[in-house]
Amino acid sequence: MKKGRLFLLGFYPMAVGYLGNWLILRLQVASGTFMILYSLLFWTGWFVLSRMAAPKGGRTASVVFWLCLPSLVSLALVFYQEWVRNAYWFNVVGFASQMFFLPTIPLSTTLLFWSNSITMPPVYFVGFLLLFGVCWLGVGGKSKKK
Repeated sequence: MKKGRLFLLGFYPMAVGYLGNWLILRLQVASGTFMILYSLLFWTGWFVLSRMAAPKGGRTASVVFWLCLPSLVSLALVFYQEWVRNAYWFNVVGFASQMFFLPTIPLSTTLLFWSNSITMPPVYFVGFLLLFGVCWLGVGGKSKKK
């Protein structure tokens, strides 16, 4: 698959984040059960998407890089806003960088339960690691078959 298409497919988490934000705010469905189902559907979709984008031959690292590049850029934007500015931008970039990781928050906070106080930068970082890991599993699992 071409690099540009892979890069655009990497915005899947943001699209699901916007959908989740709309469901939470408009329909007021922010219950624990909804968030677990929402996260489960997201992770399943991300795995399937990365599996479909996997090449028939090698080059797993290249596909994972292009699929995860938007999330890496979003992570950098979130860290800049959190640590340098100490505030989020009140524009599309500030909002979109947060929506990118909204689907990852339920699982990330569950994995960080041992922490006394959960702040957002570690949650976003764990979310990125999970995105990368699930993508690697999806792409790597298909490319090794013969």
